[in-house]
Amino acid sequence: MAKVTAAKGGARPLSRVGDADLVERRRAQIVEAATRLVARQGFAKTVVRDIAVLVDEKVPAQALLDAIPAEKPAIVRSVRLFNLYRGAGLPGGKKSLAFRVVMQHTERTLTDAEADAARDALVALLGRKFSATLRR
Repeated sequence: MAKVTAAKGGARPLSRVGDADLVERRRAQIVEAATRLVARQGFAKTVVRDIAVLVDEKVPAQALLDAIPAEKPAIVRSVRLFNLYRGAGLPGGKKSLAFRVVMQHTERTLTDAEADAARDALVALLGRKFSATLRR
């Protein structure tokens, strides 16, 4: 008989029927969990856009991140800050915040126009709430 190492108690022999049933039940659980995950995330490719905005120096980056979830377009899956810049080339009293935006439709691949519209909606949201402007 084959031996398998258990978490406690060392090796034990495999029984031909009982362990096979256990392995099959576990395999079914794994397949079911994977199926739920795929259904939730979808097969469609993600689209990534980076957005850099100028805001007043006194506006905390976290305030922008906190404002996004309530009004973001439905296709936006995540937004994270990846760069903060202060210095040469910016107007006085301003800082640049760069965000990585991940978008995905659950059933199909997004078009460039849909991704650009979602990006524009986020920029407009930040403009309304924080007087942010797109950094060019």
